[in-house]
Amino acid sequence: MVDIEGTTSATAFVYDRLYPYARSRFREWLRAHPDGPERDQVRSRAGEPDADDSRIAWWLEHWSDQDEKATPLKAIQGAIWDAGFGRGELTSHFYPDVIGALRRWHAQGMSLWVFSSGSVQAQQAWFGHTPEGDLRP
Repeated sequence: MVDIEGTTSATAFVYDRLYPYARSRFREWLRAHPDGPERDQVRSRAGEPDADDSRIAWWLEHWSDQDEKATPLKAIQGAIWDAGFGRGELTSHFYPDVIGALRRWHAQGMSLWVFSSGSVQAQQAWFGHTPEGDLRP
């Protein structure tokens, strides 16, 4: 079992590249996804059942700045990162010895697992868009 931040990859990359990337796109994401369950999840967690998109974006930004492990934040970050990876705007970071080690362990028949507070979608995007290609298999 591996973790992403600080184990396979630099924590600074997540904080300095991924968090700001998502943070700057929260309002755009909310406009493009008016019917997702995340709005109600934010309202519920924030205790603001009538929060509009501006207030929801504020909560997402606040939680991002505080590195909160809020489920709706992680889901939206994951969706934004997935789109960014898919467009080629993002490529995940790995320490130089990690990709070779993961491939070696896989070739030896080891089961590989990821522990992360990020969403499954974020993890899939991360391992699917490495400097050396798709590691998901």
